[in-house]
Amino acid sequence: MYVVGSFVSWRTLALIATIPGLLQLLPLFFIPESPRWLAKVGRDEEIEDVLLCLRGNKADIFNEAAEIKDFVESLKSSSKEGMLEIFQKKLLLE
Repeated sequence: MYVVGSFVSWRTLALIATIPGLLQLLPLFFIPESPRWLAKVGRDEEIEDVLLCLRGNKADIFNEAAEIKDFVESLKSSSKEGMLEIFQKKLLLE
């Protein structure tokens, strides 16, 4: 970039530097949602469809779907402590 910078303006270099980022944005529209996120927001009927898409049509995903649902349920039933809980005085002093 330093060599190229002596021949082109900084604006051109900035535009060239945006190209990789823009190319990475395109696949985002084709990537399915995470099965764990779907379970977390209550869209359980879509979990198996997404797992089939990710694992292949012939994969046995029913055990994995059940594990994901159980995991999310255990997270919901556990305590509702947030990120601020980490910074409590008792945890920092131990």
